[in-house]
Amino acid sequence: MTLAIEGAASADFTAGASSKSIPITTSGTDRIIVVQVSAESNWSGAPSVASVAAAGLTFRKRASVTIGVGGDLETWWAYVAAQQTALSITVTMNANVDGGTVGVFAVSGVTNFVEPWEKNISLPATAWSFSGAETLSGASTTAPNCLILGFYGSVTGTIPGASSGFTNINSQTNWFGTQHSALSSEYKLVSSPQASISIGLGGTPGNWALIADAIT
Repeated sequence: MTLAIEGAASADFTAGASSKSIPITTSGTDRIIVVQVSAESNWSGAPSVASVAAAGLTFRKRASVTIGVGGDLETWWAYVAAQQTALSITVTMNANVDGGTVGVFAVSGVTNFVEPWEKNISLPATAWSFSGAETLSGASTTAPNCLILGFYGSVTGTIPGASSGFTNINSQTNWFGTQHSALSSEYKLVSSPQASISIGLGGTPGNWALIADAIT
């Protein structure tokens, strides 16, 4: 069975809120749901995700990276056995945020529901910068068939286009608050192990973070 993306959706936190709910609909059974969160606190200390919850599901944090002293980018995931229609997923932060964005999508075609992630020790890979080039490289995969995923977060509201060879999943900018959070996600399906995966366009949007990962 081929790995595929479905049910992608994204939304903004209300300015000053500490939680946001977003629905997801799947096209069949046995899906992996991935949640991406990008949030900022107007440089008053980086926020973090306290929990991700949905009825009947158990979410686990996969990766996180702090953007300077005021931003946060995280990915969480859960296995869902039954087909879902407008399943409500609630992301709760550890404090009220100045601005936040959340993106969700489901992955079909996975066969290992306990540990669907690529086991190469280089993943998940993370990077961030106040002003440097928006790139992340050096991660690799070991399994032959993988869905490579790139996740981007920003404290400035800037969203880059998809990396070379990747297809966009979600893009969302929250213009509420003093600062502006943003996220985007992308994927590329590969049939052989990959060395030195690169994501990012090399621009310098400022105050950004990247996560590279892969599902087998």
